[in-house]
Amino acid sequence: MVYQGCQDVFRTSFSIQERKKLLERFRLPEAYILNVGTIEQRKNVMLAVKAIKEVNIHLVVVGAKTAYYNDVKAYIQSHGLENKVTFLTGVSSKELAALYQSAQMFVYPSLFEGFGIPIIEALYSGIPVITSKGGCFKEAGGPASVYVDPSNEIELKEAIVNILEDEQLKQDMIVQGKQYVERFNPRYIADSFEKIYSELNKNLY
Repeated sequence: MVYQGCQDVFRTSFSIQERKKLLERFRLPEAYILNVGTIEQRKNVMLAVKAIKEVNIHLVVVGAKTAYYNDVKAYIQSHGLENKVTFLTGVSSKELAALYQSAQMFVYPSLFEGFGIPIIEALYSGIPVITSKGGCFKEAGGPASVYVDPSNEIELKEAIVNILEDEQLKQDMIVQGKQYVERFNPRYIADSFEKIYSELNKNLY
């Protein structure tokens, strides 16, 4: 199987100073968890909002808004979470890459995806990933990511807390995630295509 890759910018390291300036520009705290994707029902960001309700961590959501955003915003307001969740739109690829690298972890409780490129972006960025059980998610996230029931806010909350409180677990996930994500490296993908074409040519003669 030949996998999709991601933009080169997500394999670029940003300095601490560059990341600090970005956080200041977006008025973000130093410690936050990240969610990336269009704010629509199937992306299920509401679960992430509910999960961090009683956790001492900020949630940053990057993505275009749909009507579903109004439901999420209403929940945030009714539970007094305005100071715990930040929504960002119009973020460049370079800014997004730096936001990934500055995050404590990436949380992606989507209900279904064709593949899950943001998971790969997060692994390249060197941060732990929590995503959904089933579907394509394990193929994108590999053995080092944490998988939760996308309908269970308690399970997601516990996964977030475990990573925040266990530095060794966090570092293990980062190291193993970086090793796994190399299969999505453009060079690896190009080699895979070359092997496929070579096999096809053999079968033609």
